[in-house]
Amino acid sequence: MPPSTQSEQLAPPPLPLLPVTQQPPTSSPPPVELIVKLGGSALTNKQKRATLDAPRFEASIQLMSTLYHAGVGFILVHGAGSFGHMEATHYQIRNGKATPLAMSATHAAVTQLNSTIVTALIQRGVPAVGVSPLLVPTRVRNEFVATLLDRAHIPVLHGDICYGADGRTAILSGDTLVSTLCAAFDCVRRVVFLCDVPGLLSRPPSQSQPAHLVRRVLVNERGDVKLDTEIQTTQAAHDVSGGIMAKLMAAAKSVAQGGGRVTAFIAGVSSEGAQQALLWRPERGMTSSCTRISYEIAGGGGGNEPESSASMPRRRGWFRAARDDALR
Repeated sequence: MPPSTQSEQLAPPPLPLLPVTQQPPTSSPPPVELIVKLGGSALTNKQKRATLDAPRFEASIQLMSTLYHAGVGFILVHGAGSFGHMEATHYQIRNGKATPLAMSATHAAVTQLNSTIVTALIQRGVPAVGVSPLLVPTRVRNEFVATLLDRAHIPVLHGDICYGADGRTAILSGDTLVSTLCAAFDCVRRVVFLCDVPGLLSRPPSQSQPAHLVRRVLVNERGDVKLDTEIQTTQAAHDVSGGIMAKLMAAAKSVAQGGGRVTAFIAGVSSEGAQQALLWRPERGMTSSCTRISYEIAGGGGGNEPESSASMPRRRGWFRAARDDALR
């Protein structure tokens, strides 16, 4: 056998061949009841370009494998983390004027992570299929996802760069995809956001003052969010998808659209709270630490008219969260 060339050595290792199943499964796939959003911080080291956080990545993949083999029907959405955010910032994707080459480079970075996730799931016996928002137009994306679910696949979508209706470049965040999918699939009962912190915190954990976990958030029929404690948030300069507040807003929008049908959670990927949230049922209590976002019809005591969430570094009481930020 001739020695391998340099180009052959640079190629990624192939996915190992799996045992062949002679007969297709006879049972129908379970109905999708859950949408999982794996944040970029649950998968990657967001401070180093195109770098996985190995322990969190492994924990994330193991959770998804456990979920699938437990017979739970779900859709998986993941963030870009260090595979795309830095490219989007460097190429100024958000200003709507990125060149085709910049779009291609950013999309390639995101799909590299998507391929890595899909491959890791397949190796654990999960029939995952990557779905790229840039390549599948909005008008047919939900139908394509439904077809994959009907064929017993697990769709794996991701935040991506897109062209807006006006032809300008834009960012479609994974958090926005979650609320869009939740509206399209009325069988969904739970939405779980997994990240590197135990849930919504009163302040960034990196600050000198201690942060405490906000365990309960209420959402009314208008999509307004009620917090019983003041919170402060920050966002990394290269994080173009909105940080923790984008997750809260997407969760609130999903809950409000469901009108009581959907309960959302924000949890740390390596926590017991993540496992409980993924397998939660209404009759069960939550004994572990995470943030639960649930529906409440607003009454007369709801407080003042919600302020604009775009200009609030500190938030407490009712405020408007269900904004449409699908393309930013």
